[in-house]
Amino acid sequence: MHDKACATRKLVDLIDLPSVGINLDLGNIMVRPDGENEKEAVEICGGRVYLTHLKNFYILPGGTGASRIKYPLSDAIMCPLGDGVINHR
Repeated sequence: MHDKACATRKLVDLIDLPSVGINLDLGNIMVRPDGENEKEAVEICGGRVYLTHLKNFYILPGGTGASRIKYPLSDAIMCPLGDGVINHR
């Protein structure tokens, strides 16, 4: 998944094959200005999540981000899963 959770779920539902599911990647959707948060993404994708891609990142000091997660990717660096801004628990 590289877009919003709602768009991904709509596409999977339109394909409507049991062999087609969602690879949930919270890092990709949460950096979009109009992206869902962790809880919303999981609720929207629901039982169609077949795989997950875990990653996390830090917001760099002096970044231009206006909120907790939605900021330009140039303001972030990858980090260990338990140390960044995404709550995978």
